[in-house]
Amino acid sequence: GAFKEYVDGEIGGTISISGLVKLDDSSNVNNIFDRMVGSNSATAIWGDLTSGGKHYTATGKIMSLSMDAPKNAETTWSCDIQLTGTISEGVS
Repeated sequence: GAFKEYVDGEIGGTISISGLVKLDDSSNVNNIFDRMVGSNSATAIWGDLTSGGKHYTATGKIMSLSMDAPKNAETTWSCDIQLTGTISEGVS
């Protein structure tokens, strides 16, 4: 197997995100799945996205993706992103 070597002074991290599945738009979870399988990077943006609001941006590789569809409840998804760079701060 492939093992990761950690070097002192290097910074890394993982971001976990989740959301609701929109049944009338199947592309939302399919897009995440396609990026994970295709080894493409994904960008997560969170914070205040209104005009003048502070937000954060991070890019990484999707390492896991799951969906939960309990009976008589909303369907949700979640994924973990292994960061490949720094988290940047911006203003909308």
